[in-house]
Amino acid sequence: MKILFIDNDQAICELFQTTLEKRYQANVITAQTSIQAVAYIKSTTDIDIVVCDYVLSDDHGANIYRLIRDNYPQTVFILQTSNLQIIKTDTRFFDFFDNIQINRAISRPFTPSELFWVIGDHSIHKTGRTEVGGRQQERCNIIIDAFILGSSIISKQHVRSLNVCQNGMFIICDHNLLEVGDIISYEMSVNFFNYDKPQAIVRWKRKGDICNLPSGVGVEFI
Repeated sequence: MKILFIDNDQAICELFQTTLEKRYQANVITAQTSIQAVAYIKSTTDIDIVVCDYVLSDDHGANIYRLIRDNYPQTVFILQTSNLQIIKTDTRFFDFFDNIQINRAISRPFTPSELFWVIGDHSIHKTGRTEVGGRQQERCNIIIDAFILGSSIISKQHVRSLNVCQNGMFIICDHNLLEVGDIISYEMSVNFFNYDKPQAIVRWKRKGDICNLPSGVGVEFI
C-alpha cells in the first residue's frame, strides 16, 4: 500500500508517517506543500490513499482533491480540516458525496487511531491496488465533532461521531456513558444530510478496541 500524507507541519507529517507505516506496513510519502504533492502525484500511478490538509502554505487541499478525482478515480482521498463545513461551501468538492467509499474526511485535531478508523482495513491484490471493503455505501466515512445530552448525562458532552448515515451514526465514547435504549439529543458540527431529527436512541454498544475499532455506541435517529 502507498499513502501520500500532505500537511504543512513537518512534525505532524513525521508522526503520521511513522504510525501509518507501522499500522499498515505501508510506503508512506509526505509532502508539506502543494507543489511537492502535485509533483509526486504526477510522477506515479500507484498511490492508494491521499490524506490531505485543506489549508496548505501555497494552495488549498481542494485543488489536490480535484487533481485526484479527475485523474485517479480509484484513489481514496481523505480530507483533514478543522472546518468540515468547507465540503459544502467549496464548490471544488461538488462531487464529494457521489462516492463516499473513496471520499472521506476527518475533523482536526485527530489521533492516529481516529485516522486508522477512517482508513479502515484494506486488502492488497496481486496488482498492488487497494480494495476498500466492508462499508455500506450510504455511510459517510467521516469523523466529525458532535455534542450529546441524555438522561444519564448532566451537561452537554463533546464526542466524536463516525459512520454517519441517513438513519444513524456511531458515537465514539466510553461504552459505559450510555445504555442500550437511552434516548439522547444531539448536535453535529456539520449537518451533511440536513437532519431534522435532533434525537436518537442507543441501539447497541461496543466495549474496548475490538478489531481495531473504537469503543462507543450505535444510535438510530428517531
